[in-house]
Amino acid sequence: MFPESPGQAVAIANCESGLTPTAFNPDNYNGTVDRGLWQINSVHDSTLENLGLDPWDVEDATKFARMLYEKNGWQDWVCHTKRLAYKR
Repeated sequence: MFPESPGQAVAIANCESGLTPTAFNPDNYNGTVDRGLWQINSVHDSTLENLGLDPWDVEDATKFARMLYEKNGWQDWVCHTKRLAYKR
């Protein structure tokens, strides 16, 4: 799904969820939650529902992650914006 930057995509997913499709973060400052491989935030729930996508399903979450990437690049992922995915 990210042929132009597969290494970066894996680094971000690894940083966000540890590559764990069942990862869950209930601790966002604004009361939202992050779920799944790509830690898709619950602010996107209505869009996910309208598209028939499940944030817990790896394929669905990756499709949605691609949509977010096409709209904003990697800016929607804190692991990118804080450069956490690239630290060794």
